[in-house]
Amino acid sequence: MLQISYFIRMFGHDLKHSVKFSRSVEKIFSSLGIENKHGRRSNSPAVFLNDNKISIAIIDLSGKNPIIGGYNMDYFIYPASLYKIFIAAEALRQAEKGKINLNKKIVISKINAVDKRKQIPCDKNKLLKAGQRVNMRYLLELMLSRSDNTAANCLIDLVGRESINRNIIKKYGWSGSEVTRKFLPRKFENKI
Repeated sequence: MLQISYFIRMFGHDLKHSVKFSRSVEKIFSSLGIENKHGRRSNSPAVFLNDNKISIAIIDLSGKNPIIGGYNMDYFIYPASLYKIFIAAEALRQAEKGKINLNKKIVISKINAVDKRKQIPCDKNKLLKAGQRVNMRYLLELMLSRSDNTAANCLIDLVGRESINRNIIKKYGWSGSEVTRKFLPRKFENKI
């Protein structure tokens, strides 16, 4: 998970919080009719959608100086596919050190084969299937080009969550963020 402090560190001290920008984001939530956990609106609601607290931070890079605004920005923000970059960085680090071979073929396990449709419909590559043999280079390509979750799951298994967290995330001081699970329904995920 990412915290707002991560965004501020990432952009340095030039990143300014814009109250006006945050109010615009809040208006979007208001126009969607999203209510707080108790079904009531309030001036400072803890907004939930499907029992998940909503939190968003948006960085506007269009002006001379970047600004940040959002809603419940002090709450943890799930990074979604952003952490695929951390996975790729660790895979490439291990390849550079000779620990893994990007041309080595692996078999896609049934548990890791989670994608049912392409995120990018015009992509000519087929979905990865359980039992298919592919090399790690192809997994990296699919994970980074079309945000393929099956490829990400396989790469997490190959390079290891602890290695990603220790060698990429913690090493560079990105506290408040770590790879804690694969792209699987919770009931199938290994507990760490």
